[in-house]
Amino acid sequence: MDWVSGTISIILAFSVPLVIGLGLWYRLKGSKGIGWQYIRFTVIAISIPVAGLLALNGKLTGEASTIIAAALGYAFGKDNEATGQKKSAQPKPETAAD
Repeated sequence: MDWVSGTISIILAFSVPLVIGLGLWYRLKGSKGIGWQYIRFTVIAISIPVAGLLALNGKLTGEASTIIAAALGYAFGKDNEATGQKKSAQPKPETAAD
């Protein structure tokens, strides 16, 4: 059973640079630049194999989980792609009481 976890670890380890390299090549090959959609895709496509690799080898600690969660929160916490800032809540208009 040890060769199975070793094989899975190798596959997960090779998937991280493969995702970055192929994604970057595809984005730069076309007319599109690197935007938030690419960053979001890259963060999710890298964090899942890294978390799996760490968990499979018994190295997933609280600190590593926090860093992975922070990266996901940063990538997906942006509402406004043009400015990179969250949208502010609009106050409700006051109505005249009768």
